[in-house]
Amino acid sequence: MHSRFEYQRERRRKLAIEGRCLAHPKFFLIPGQKTCLQCKERNRADREKREALGVCKNHPQKEALKDRRICLECQNEGREKRKQRYSEGFCHSHPKNKLVEGRTTCLECIERKKQNYNERRTNGFCVYHPLVQSIEGLSYCIECRINQGYNRLSQIFGFTKETYLKECKKRDSKCELCDRICLPVGDPSPKKNKSHKFHVDHDHQTGKIRGLLCQQCNHLLGLINEDILTLKKIAKRLPFYLSDANPGIVPDIDRTDRLLIKEAKLEAKRQTIKKPK
Repeated sequence: MHSRFEYQRERRRKLAIEGRCLAHPKFFLIPGQKTCLQCKERNRADREKREALGVCKNHPQKEALKDRRICLECQNEGREKRKQRYSEGFCHSHPKNKLVEGRTTCLECIERKKQNYNERRTNGFCVYHPLVQSIEGLSYCIECRINQGYNRLSQIFGFTKETYLKECKKRDSKCELCDRICLPVGDPSPKKNKSHKFHVDHDHQTGKIRGLLCQQCNHLLGLINEDILTLKKIAKRLPFYLSDANPGIVPDIDRTDRLLIKEAKLEAKRQTIKKPK
């Protein structure tokens, strides 16, 4: 007489040979997967229910973390497992594969990541948010563009997003030197308006953050090496320099002649180029 375990083992073997689901023997398995369509629908319904309730997928009695499907206990367990595998020199996603030297992933992870990135780019989706449409001509979405500027401020100057926006509002969105209207760096406007974004001005020697300026004023301070005497000389001589009273320098060749010479050279170059057969 066969034991209960032998009967279950034999049943699983027969279902596997026939290509049927273990939980729903009436249904065939999805090609390349271990479940049928019924299992997939049931899992999707359970997942939507858990997300609506905001509970962990592994511990339904515990609350899930913000924007995640797991609780704090699952997160800590996952970190411990990753640390253990990294210390042993194996990949977290593919425990049988060894890590690439200097990285925390294996070759299979790197290839899969490249493939996913290329697919998202060609389909017009963000490489970091696969379900969000990317900006036209770029590989990331508006949310990534907004966070990009704020993350850079945090890394370089130690600014949080809230502090930076508070300082911009305090200055009525105007440059401290020229009163030009400026926008925060995270504003999702076209790159053409980059010069009208607030730039953090700081002392390169002491690291002191002096204020928020537009791009032109920030670059001007760098070009004159922050020398006030040079700036005073420029301000004193600039009105005459830009006026009609300035004689300027007379070139040896007139501008119209230069344009004619340039056009003649281009025409000669066109004639030398062989036309395709």
